Amino acid sequence: MAHLMSKGTIKAASLQPYLSAINDYHEGMGYDGPAKGHSVSRAVKGMASLQVEIASTQDAEETVRTWLPTRHVTKVHAYGLAMRPTVRAAMELQRACTYVVFAFVTFGRPNTGVSMQKSHIAVTDDVISVALHKEKGRGHVRLKRRLAIPAAGVEGLVQLLGHWQWARDSGPVTDREGYWRLPWEQGRLMTAQTNDWMQLALGTLRCLPPEGGHFSGHSTRKGACACARAVGALLEKCCFLGGWSQLSSAIHAYIDPTAGPDEHMEKFFGWTTPRWRA
Repeated sequence: MAHLMSKGTIKAASLQPYLSAINDYHEGMGYDGPAKGHSVSRAVKGMASLQVEIASTQDAEETVRTWLPTRHVTKVHAYGLAMRPTVRAAMELQRACTYVVFAFVTFGRPNTGVSMQKSHIAVTDDVISVALHKEKGRGHVRLKRRLAIPAAGVEGLVQLLGHWQWARDSGPVTDREGYWRLPWEQGRLMTAQTNDWMQLALGTLRCLPPEGGHFSGHSTRKGACACARAVGALLEKCCFLGGWSQLSSAIHAYIDPTAGPDEHMEKFFGWTTPRWRA
C-alpha cells in the first residue's frame, strides 16, 4: 500500500482489486489472506485522507486530465490505416493507433481494454460485436455486456482492426487469446500500458493537449462521452456504452457541455444518435 501511495497513480477507492489479488494468492498457497481486517481498513482510510490533503495543496498550475478531441483521433486513425508494419517498433505503433481509436469509439475503460481476448471481438459485414469482460464494479454480474457497433457506423474501423490483427498474427503466435498482445511479449498486459500506447500514438503524430492539460488512459473515454453527447446521443445510450448506471451521476463528470459538434465528432459518433441510418 505504501508503494502504491508513493507511485501516486492509484486512488484509495481503487485499492480493492489489489488487496483481493494479494489475499487470493496467499489463500491459494494455504495461508491466511494478509490484506484484510481492521488495520488494513484503517490504512485504506488513511491513504484516502492523505490523497485528499495532497490534492488540496497541489499547485494550481498542475496539469489536468483532458478529454481527447476527435481531430486527434482522426489523425491517429488515418495513420493506422496507412501502416503496414513489419518490424517491432512499427507493430507497436500500429497497436497504439488501433487501441486509441477502438477505445475512443467504444467508450473503453483501460482495465477492460487491456484484458480483451480475441474471442471478445467479432467483425462481420454488418456489425462489430464487442463482449466486455472484467468491467469495474461488475465482478458479481455473470452476464457480460455486449456492444454492437454498425460496421458502417465508423468509416475505416473494420479495416483498421484488420490491419492490426494482420500485424499481430504475422509472426509466431505465442498468445492465442490476448487481443492486444504482440508475439514477443511475456507476462500479463497491465492497465498502465494502455497509457503508454496512447502516449506513443499521440506523441508520434504530435497530437498535443491544450496548455495546462494532459492526456491519460481515461481521455478516450471522457472524449467519447463529450463528443457523443455533442452530436446528439441520448444520455441513456451513453450510459450503456460506457457502463454507467442511469441512476448514477458519475457520467456527468465525463460530459463537457461546452463541446460543440463538428464533422469529426459526427464521423465517430453519428451512429450513436437517433437520426443515424446505415
